[in-house]
Amino acid sequence: MPEFGSFDATRLHYDIEGDGPPVVLLHGFASTSFINWVRPGLAKALTAAGLSVIMPDARGHGLSDKPHAVEAYTGEAMTRDCSALLDHLGLDSCAVAGYSMGARTGLALVLDDPRINRAVLGGTGDRLLNPPNPDRELVASALETDDPGSVTDRTARGFRDFADRTKADRFALAACWRAGRRRFSHEELAKITSPVLVLAAEGDPVIGSPQALARAIPGAELRLAQGTHLNVINSAAYRDAMVEFLSRD
Repeated sequence: MPEFGSFDATRLHYDIEGDGPPVVLLHGFASTSFINWVRPGLAKALTAAGLSVIMPDARGHGLSDKPHAVEAYTGEAMTRDCSALLDHLGLDSCAVAGYSMGARTGLALVLDDPRINRAVLGGTGDRLLNPPNPDRELVASALETDDPGSVTDRTARGFRDFADRTKADRFALAACWRAGRRRFSHEELAKITSPVLVLAAEGDPVIGSPQALARAIPGAELRLAQGTHLNVINSAAYRDAMVEFLSRD
């Protein structure tokens, strides 16, 4: 798996499969490119449709460097990482598809990097516009504690359990969580001209309203699939909608 030094010399791993128009796939929080894209068969389906997939592990995740300082994740670091990857690969145009945290990064790329020509915002909704303001320290502390049984908050325990299942670096994730999240405005989204697909689980309570997010982006399409925030990405309906949209034209 190749790697490169990002804008601040953080080493980031990525993988490339297939030939054809490129799609950058951005995984979710506490996940990896393998868990979100390879294991469910999404990468294979996209390459079978004639696309090439570029799958980085975000900083703090997978095989990439895992800094424990909050400052390593601030200042739109993950968005800048993706632009640095496009520079490294010499790409002047590509699509992007992200899930959950990766969708937030993908939306930032659509707004900030003119090389993005098409985007799938997966596992997300209008909380990109109005994110909740949970006790960030509560979740970060749940990730750091040696005793997961001491975590009583349901949301915090969910993050901790998922991090344990994926064998993630919990201290890197805590730093990433403390860094906060970008809040997008309706005015920003109204300026988007690239084709966008909002793709989510129907009734996912984690993400807000995918319908409202799609309405905020001119011409955006909306597809809903059965599942939960953690498993909808494994569904055939999710896979088929993503492949059809990204291989169109």
